[in-house]
Amino acid sequence: MKPRSLLVFILITYAWPCLANSGHTRLFRSASSSLPDQDQKAIYSLMRLTPAKKGGGFVVDGCPPAVFNVEIVDLNKDGTPEVFVSGGNSCTSGVTGNSVWLFTKLTEGRYKMQFGFPAATYKSLPGNSNGYPDIRFGGPGFCEPVWRWNGREYSHFTNVPTASGGCDDR
Repeated sequence: MKPRSLLVFILITYAWPCLANSGHTRLFRSASSSLPDQDQKAIYSLMRLTPAKKGGGFVVDGCPPAVFNVEIVDLNKDGTPEVFVSGGNSCTSGVTGNSVWLFTKLTEGRYKMQFGFPAATYKSLPGNSNGYPDIRFGGPGFCEPVWRWNGREYSHFTNVPTASGGCDDR
């Protein structure tokens, strides 16, 4: 094999997979637990992120680069991981500056996005509905939404005021 052909072969064989897969590995590097590579790729694909050319962030819909973090949990204690992704900036998430997504694995093996909207924080609440905990979201203002599992997916359940009259307009 000619030296130039050998170099191209080495680049395609070894370097290209690293470059092609760098998006999902970059996204999941903050995760405290490992998730199979195919699951990481599936969630990354659902997020529709593009790695920023500089730094460790991602570009979303033409916005400036934003940083995202991953938390792998087992919300319903069935041994199958659920994945929270949080991050963003004022361009991707408005005044909140952060959004939260949740991915659950369906029985046929693919991941489904349960929600993805601006929220500063999220917290799993004690107890459960159909095996999953309620999730409370924090953000600007004095009213925090709580989402509940209905047996198939998460949907809005109630609002909790964090100050007197905080949810009066909702």
